Amino acid sequence: MDDPKEEVRLLVLQHLAGLALDEASALQMGQARLSGNRPLLACLQLMAVDVRQPPLLRQEAFNCLINLSSHPTVASSLQSVEACVGMICDEGGAFAERALMLLSNLSKLESGRTALWPHWDRMVAQVNGDEPYLASLLADLTADAWGRDWLWAKLGDRLYPLGVDRLADASLIRRGGALTALYNCLHDTGQHARLLAFEEGDEGAGRLVAQLGGRLACPQSQFDADDLDRMPLEISLESRHQPVESDLLLRLRVVECFLLLCSTWLGREHLRKQYIYPVLREWHKLETDEEIKQTTEKVVEMIIRDDCPEADTPEQ
Repeated sequence: MDDPKEEVRLLVLQHLAGLALDEASALQMGQARLSGNRPLLACLQLMAVDVRQPPLLRQEAFNCLINLSSHPTVASSLQSVEACVGMICDEGGAFAERALMLLSNLSKLESGRTALWPHWDRMVAQVNGDEPYLASLLADLTADAWGRDWLWAKLGDRLYPLGVDRLADASLIRRGGALTALYNCLHDTGQHARLLAFEEGDEGAGRLVAQLGGRLACPQSQFDADDLDRMPLEISLESRHQPVESDLLLRLRVVECFLLLCSTWLGREHLRKQYIYPVLREWHKLETDEEIKQTTEKVVEMIIRDDCPEADTPEQ
């Protein structure tokens, strides 16, 4: 690390980045100290954000930190949130993506989320809104009730900060982050009326249910003419050629989002009006995972039963 030759320092960093993937090695690196009793973690963090360092060295220092931060015990020792935000906002460029990758690991910890959220607006204003790791960060921030309260306050009359328009994105990270953020927010049953009010407006009509249902509809779905006529237009058109959600965990998240909507009468009634039943019926025939099939059955049972507003419990 202290060798005067850049190529030697680069080889050391590349070796450390590989070692950091192993948890036992990462834990040792978290405790390691260099000459002068300098903590290795602190040196890596300084090197990653120091604009005077050669770009290749900074890149490998970031790779080390990203790999190390994938282990929660080591991540809790890193103090990189504000430095990463500062780099994203002040420097941008090629290292902004790596800084976001590091933040997406640190935000898995409550301490990381607490340090991150005050800087969200400043950071988002400086980066490309298509950056996939922003969706991952949003998913982590909404894991806490205070994070969801913060997001609800920001939504105003717009649904897109929830990532509803990203649920079919080609990037697994982006659509996974958007879907997880939506799933987290649907736990706030007191906000279902607000979400469904967006659905009834011209801008958001049917978007939430259509985007969710679209992840389960595919060319193999056997819809009849009545099904196609009554379900959201986006599903009836896109189901002919779009692939179903390929990731098993995300398919489960989609069905769990429907189940959370079913926790309020407004949500159940909206799913009936949107005629989402045929999508669930057909996907149940095609799904191979037993947990997803069972969760789908729960949703169907709740939307086909006799129902009334009084069926909701006081807590909901």
